[in-house]
Amino acid sequence: MTEMNPNPENDALEITIETVQEALEDTKAEELVVYYLKQTAVCDVVMIATSNNPNHSRALIRSVVKALKTASEEPGAEEETSAQASDQSDGWAVVDLNTIMVHVLNKEMRDFYGIDAWFAEKSDQVVHL
Repeated sequence: MTEMNPNPENDALEITIETVQEALEDTKAEELVVYYLKQTAVCDVVMIATSNNPNHSRALIRSVVKALKTASEEPGAEEETSAQASDQSDGWAVVDLNTIMVHVLNKEMRDFYGIDAWFAEKSDQVVHL
């Protein structure tokens, strides 16, 4: 007998996380980490990846947006994605997926701002991929 899922929203969130993870990994993102945040008003999950250069950052962002668009067009998809991506020219780009924020940074920016420590402090669970 299969168990009933008490929160189908969690399934949709995990599917989106997997879609983003696959897109980032396929485009050779480095140091991918997923932060499941404690109660916040901003989002439920933050994903952070490192890029090698500005072209790599743009490729990572395009890959995420394209994967989410493709997934939202599949039969049975709950809703079309409304991903909003920031400009990637300064070494730090963000894709806002409402419940998930995807940050793509170059190594220098990631180390300088120390955002991993900040998000880890505010997380219930941290997953290094």
